Amino acid sequence: MTFTIWYIIIGLLLIGMALSGGLLKRLPLTTSMLYLGLGVVLGPLGLGLIRFDPMDWAAVLERVSEVAVIISLFAAGLKLSTALTERRWWLPARLALVSMAITVGL
Repeated sequence: MTFTIWYIIIGLLLIGMALSGGLLKRLPLTTSMLYLGLGVVLGPLGLGLIRFDPMDWAAVLERVSEVAVIISLFAAGLKLSTALTERRWWLPARLALVSMAITVGL
Protein backbone atom coordinates (compact mmCIF):
# COMPACT_ATOMS: atom_id res chain seq x y z
CA MET A 1 0.00 0.00 0.00
CA THR A 2 1.13 3.51 -0.68
CA PHE A 3 1.57 6.17 1.95
CA THR A 4 -1.40 8.05 0.51
CA ILE A 5 -3.74 5.17 1.33
CA TRP A 6 -2.26 4.91 4.83
CA TYR A 7 -2.81 8.64 5.37
CA ILE A 8 -6.42 8.33 4.20
CA ILE A 9 -7.06 5.38 6.52
CA ILE A 10 -5.46 7.10 9.51
CA GLY A 11 -7.30 10.34 8.76
CA LEU A 12 -10.64 8.55 8.56
CA LEU A 13 -9.88 6.77 11.84
CA LEU A 14 -9.08 10.07 13.55
CA ILE A 15 -12.26 11.66 12.24
CA GLY A 16 -14.19 8.59 13.37
CA MET A 17 -12.62 8.87 16.82
CA ALA A 18 -13.71 12.46 17.14
CA LEU A 19 -17.25 11.78 15.97
CA SER A 20 -17.81 8.56 17.92
CA GLY A 21 -17.00 9.95 21.37
CA GLY A 22 -20.61 10.62 22.33
CA LEU A 23 -21.86 7.37 20.83
CA LEU A 24 -19.32 5.25 22.70
CA LYS A 25 -20.35 6.73 26.04
CA ARG A 26 -23.81 5.24 25.60
CA LEU A 27 -22.61 1.80 24.46
CA PRO A 28 -20.94 -0.88 26.58
CA LEU A 29 -17.84 -0.68 24.34
CA THR A 30 -14.42 0.77 24.86
CA THR A 31 -12.41 2.44 22.14
CA SER A 32 -9.98 -0.48 22.23
CA MET A 33 -12.77 -2.92 21.44
CA LEU A 34 -13.97 -0.70 18.62
CA TYR A 35 -10.51 -0.43 17.04
CA LEU A 36 -9.87 -4.15 17.39
CA GLY A 37 -13.12 -4.87 15.58
CA LEU A 38 -12.33 -2.26 12.94
CA GLY A 39 -8.91 -3.85 12.41
CA VAL A 40 -10.49 -7.26 11.92
CA VAL A 41 -13.00 -5.84 9.43
CA LEU A 42 -10.37 -3.92 7.43
CA GLY A 43 -7.67 -6.61 7.68
CA PRO A 44 -7.17 -9.93 5.90
CA LEU A 45 -9.91 -11.64 7.92
CA GLY A 46 -12.51 -9.13 6.73
CA LEU A 47 -12.48 -6.94 3.64
CA GLY A 48 -8.76 -7.34 3.02
CA LEU A 49 -8.13 -3.61 2.62
CA ILE A 50 -5.07 -3.68 4.87
CA ARG A 51 -2.41 -6.24 4.01
CA PHE A 52 1.20 -6.15 5.06
CA ASP A 53 3.95 -8.49 6.15
CA PRO A 54 4.79 -7.86 9.82
CA MET A 55 8.38 -8.97 9.29
CA ASP A 56 8.92 -6.30 6.63
CA TRP A 57 7.45 -3.63 8.90
CA ALA A 58 8.99 -4.82 12.20
CA ALA A 59 10.76 -1.53 12.98
CA VAL A 60 7.65 0.55 12.25
CA LEU A 61 5.42 -1.78 14.28
CA GLU A 62 7.81 -1.54 17.21
CA ARG A 63 7.61 2.26 17.22
CA VAL A 64 3.85 2.31 16.74
CA SER A 65 3.35 -0.12 19.63
CA GLU A 66 5.56 2.04 21.87
CA VAL A 67 3.49 5.11 21.02
CA ALA A 68 0.28 3.16 21.66
CA VAL A 69 1.49 2.12 25.11
CA ILE A 70 2.50 5.69 25.94
CA ILE A 71 -0.88 7.05 24.85
CA SER A 72 -2.71 4.32 26.79
CA LEU A 73 -0.77 5.07 29.97
CA PHE A 74 -1.33 8.79 29.50
CA ALA A 75 -5.07 8.28 29.07
CA ALA A 76 -5.23 6.03 32.13
CA GLY A 77 -3.32 8.63 34.14
CA LEU A 78 -5.76 11.34 33.12
CA LYS A 79 -8.65 9.27 34.45
CA LEU A 80 -7.10 8.98 37.93
CA SER A 81 -8.71 11.38 40.35
CA THR A 82 -6.06 11.48 43.06
CA ALA A 83 -3.95 14.50 43.90
CA LEU A 84 -0.22 14.02 43.37
CA THR A 85 0.46 14.97 46.99
CA GLU A 86 -1.49 12.03 48.43
CA ARG A 87 0.31 8.95 49.73
CA ARG A 88 -1.61 6.68 47.35
CA TRP A 89 0.70 7.85 44.55
CA TRP A 90 3.94 6.77 46.22
CA LEU A 91 3.73 3.01 45.63
CA PRO A 92 2.62 3.17 41.97
CA ALA A 93 5.25 5.84 41.27
CA ARG A 94 8.03 3.72 42.79
CA LEU A 95 6.85 0.62 40.94
CA ALA A 96 6.71 2.53 37.66
CA LEU A 97 10.19 3.99 38.13
CA VAL A 98 11.74 0.63 39.04
CA SER A 99 10.01 -1.25 36.21
CA MET A 100 10.94 1.49 33.74
CA ALA A 101 14.58 1.37 34.84
CA ILE A 102 14.67 -2.42 34.47
CA THR A 103 12.93 -2.31 31.08
CA VAL A 104 15.24 0.38 29.70
CA GLY A 105 18.27 -1.43 31.12
CA LEU A 106 17.38 -4.64 29.31
